[in-house]
Amino acid sequence: MNDAKVYAPQDQLTLWMLTDPGRPTRVGELSLASGGQGVGFRYGDAWRAAGYALSEDLR
Repeated sequence: MNDAKVYAPQDQLTLWMLTDPGRPTRVGELSLASGGQGVGFRYGDAWRAAGYALSEDLR
């Protein structure tokens, strides 16, 4: 019997800020668009309350 885990791609990825690696801050989630032709980004609620835009394109 083979106990090796099989990699299965996911459609979401959590984005963390590591300015202090001992205390990572969750920024939001990247999501694969339907058909795999692009991505979307959504800031987490805590980041929106206390954070800032990462770039002009990610408001």
